Amino acid sequence: NAAFSVKLKSIELNLNLAANLILSDTVDLSFKVAGKLEEGDIDFQREKQFKKNQLLCQINNRNAFLQYLDEKKQFQNQCDNAIKILEKLILPNELVKWKVFASSLSENQLITDFPAVSNAEEQKIVTNLYLLKNYKEIKKTESNMSNYFYLAPFDRKIISINAKVGKNIPKHQVVAKLVATGTKTLKVEMDSSDFSNVKSVEKIWAQVGNFKYELDWKA
Repeated sequence: NAAFSVKLKSIELNLNLAANLILSDTVDLSFKVAGKLEEGDIDFQREKQFKKNQLLCQINNRNAFLQYLDEKKQFQNQCDNAIKILEKLILPNELVKWKVFASSLSENQLITDFPAVSNAEEQKIVTNLYLLKNYKEIKKTESNMSNYFYLAPFDRKIISINAKVGKNIPKHQVVAKLVATGTKTLKVEMDSSDFSNVKSVEKIWAQVGNFKYELDWKA
């Protein structure tokens, strides 16, 4: 934080006040998993700016992804077995939804919602083949895959780098520090008599030293 003497100007006011310029909090970039650090969609270096949802960096996930695909393939085989049993029981309504569900188990798609079970015979099949249990385990693995990627939550800038691309890092190590760009806050204290004059103002000019800024005003 930094303290300033500022002059606020608008159509309705011209005030000299004390104010604090509050910089955005820094954010630690870290991963919940360990592994080899790799670049994302930007050059991973100090002072580099980026946009929200850009892939900043990632942990090599080849082994984890291959394990996920293997689990998915085994689950698909179990679903195929369930479909064969349903075909023998002549349960056409249940058969259709399970075929649609099984077709969604390709390696480049997220697993869809588990089919709603509405038949006693169908429930027996689901229980005997441990379909729901295995489904939950795969969904958990799928969710954990996001831990290998760091997508920018806002428009930000890298202000420091603590780990080199290509090196193995432990989980929770701070890889870099980020700060939001263009999100400084000017906190002004004023008397209640002055406040009544500015509570309906939407835009102001703030003069800090020799610099002038047009700011959104929120009383």
